[in-house]
Amino acid sequence: MNKSEDRHLYFLETFWLLRTDKRKFLYRLENHAFSVAEGRLLRGYLEFHRNSKAGALKELRVTPFQEGFYEGVRLYLIGLVYNQHSHFRYAVENLEKSVQTFHTVPHHGFILNPLYLLILALGNRREVARMGQLLVELESISVDTAFEKLQVLHCRILHALLSGNPAFCIELVDQALRYKKQDLKSFEPHLLIIHIAALIQELRYEDALSLLDRYKKTASNAIVRANYAYIKALLTHLHLGAPLYIYASKFKDFPELHWQLETVKLLSIGDLEGASKYWNQLRKHNAGLYGADFEYRGDPSLFSQCLDRYRSHTTGEGWDEMELAGIQSKRDRLHFLLTRSSAPILADRLVSLIWGEEADERTLARLRKLISNYCKELGVKVVSSHNSYRLGRQTGETR
Repeated sequence: MNKSEDRHLYFLETFWLLRTDKRKFLYRLENHAFSVAEGRLLRGYLEFHRNSKAGALKELRVTPFQEGFYEGVRLYLIGLVYNQHSHFRYAVENLEKSVQTFHTVPHHGFILNPLYLLILALGNRREVARMGQLLVELESISVDTAFEKLQVLHCRILHALLSGNPAFCIELVDQALRYKKQDLKSFEPHLLIIHIAALIQELRYEDALSLLDRYKKTASNAIVRANYAYIKALLTHLHLGAPLYIYASKFKDFPELHWQLETVKLLSIGDLEGASKYWNQLRKHNAGLYGADFEYRGDPSLFSQCLDRYRSHTTGEGWDEMELAGIQSKRDRLHFLLTRSSAPILADRLVSLIWGEEADERTLARLRKLISNYCKELGVKVVSSHNSYRLGRQTGETR
């Protein structure tokens, strides 16, 4: 083994210490004479672990390193950062370059890491066919440690889920969760989130809710907190009918989750214009996954199930404007609008349609009184949620 290989191995040993012994990692980083490239890579990896996207990219987005091994690691780390923060297109671009680089240089098995992450990033983009192709390459690499075996198993599990085989996915997750706790620690959050997704595909909502609490306890990092808040909100809304309360601060680093939640919330209350704004944000983020007119091309999920529930809300207002104009009674106008609409109608919109006025405190109070009298006179129920109104379901009617 030459000096270059010795240096690579010492660098890699230090690099992986951040997962197992942070104090020792920091001691080496401060006291060992690493090269400029090695120092940047180690500091970039440290910033990633601190969940600092800006700090990591400041170290890593530099002129490409001349030595192929370090350039491959640099590209891998950039892909790692982008994938963590849901910029999947940039993640895939950099990880593909990293894999290509390691195909041309000695890599001491490091190619397993960008290849593993590339498969996961493609999964995030729902490029299932490409995932399958790379999974064959990943499974051809000789692996020895429990960590490496779990990397391969993680990819197989995600591929099974996205291929529409939730039962096989759950079987593989059960197999993975039998590994020793110390080996499983960094994988457990990822495996549980996939397990939850598989249960949701099978409509096993109670089981998913039970597993969600275990997921929350696996780590205290930002992505676990965001995923927990996202799934809890949609799952309780879909399964228990709970209203959607969304706190944007919880999704500061994960805008796609926030946009999905806002889309569902606004569709649920009949605000098609507001939902369209968030849907357009999703389309800019990933046009392959989010099509025109609320067409979602991803795998069955909580989000797709919520979209299906509110599909009728995306077709606009279901009444004839001329017919509405011919109705003089305010109560009859309200009845016409509520019985013709498949979606809840925003209070502001009802005020405009019934009185031809802008909504303010006075006109909204008038609307509430009209609705109260309407319910008493006709013996019906009008449901209010998030400043919108719809007719309540009759006995025996399902959602």
